[in-house]
Amino acid sequence: MKKPLHIPPQEIVKAEALPVEKRRANRNHHHQGNGYSAMYKEEKIIRQANRSAHRIPPRPTVEERPIFVPKMPANMPVIKNIDRLWEIVTGQFPSSLTFLHGPEHWRRVEANALKLSCRTGADTVVIRLFALFHDSRRVSELDDQGHGARGAEYAASLRGVEYQVTDKQFELLEYACIWHTEGVHHDDPTVGTCWDADRLDVGRVNIIPDPEFMSTEYGRELASH
Repeated sequence: MKKPLHIPPQEIVKAEALPVEKRRANRNHHHQGNGYSAMYKEEKIIRQANRSAHRIPPRPTVEERPIFVPKMPANMPVIKNIDRLWEIVTGQFPSSLTFLHGPEHWRRVEANALKLSCRTGADTVVIRLFALFHDSRRVSELDDQGHGARGAEYAASLRGVEYQVTDKQFELLEYACIWHTEGVHHDDPTVGTCWDADRLDVGRVNIIPDPEFMSTEYGRELASH
């Protein structure tokens, strides 16, 4: 049996002081013929495979992430063709903006608004349409002046074609969309519910909801917890 190669301690210290490339060359040279080099390569492959196996999987694409659909309250007024309306509005929205202000955010705003409406008495038709249209015409994830007004104009273009509301309902929807960023508070329960529902979802940008910016008592209560 071939005796293992013995390296004096002083040479080991000297080898450790060498650059990485030199140390690897010396190691392969000293162990040539005893299978160490091949074994080292095999162990390296195994370690790399183990690291890959425990690596955090990549974030799913927009198409792979399920869209949350809120549970609708009983006896809620029905918006005719609401599913088709969602398809139309989401279909025209830029895929590059879906992370912060896209359909996932709209669904959460809708869920927040429906929850708030149980105590605020907001018009559920208006708040659901607000959730869909308020950010629908954004062109930037950052400061996007006028996006609320553009969303209101888009809602107006589809009114009477893809959905029906009264003049009063559209007046509330239009106002809520236009001023949802610049507005501070509003006494109307429907407009206030729209704005609170949007502001309760600021956690997606690492901001804690602030009760001071809520228009409804229930919104302030939810923001406080």
